[in-house]
Amino acid sequence: MRRAEKTKTWAAGSLEDQVSNLVKNWEKEASYKLRSSEWRTIDPVKYRFSCNGGPEVPPALAGRRYFV
Repeated sequence: MRRAEKTKTWAAGSLEDQVSNLVKNWEKEASYKLRSSEWRTIDPVKYRFSCNGGPEVPPALAGRRYFV
């Protein structure tokens, strides 16, 4: 079964549109930028990451590819 890529087009500038763009940009940065200091979608000082409620990953490692 083929999955649709995009099912909804939000009004430009709406909260839904802004959240959608933020998630898309975070996904790109998480996939391609190795240093969290280069990210524009997060504050690297405040950013914390954990998986399935586990222990926090140190900020230095949080910029690694999240899907590894």
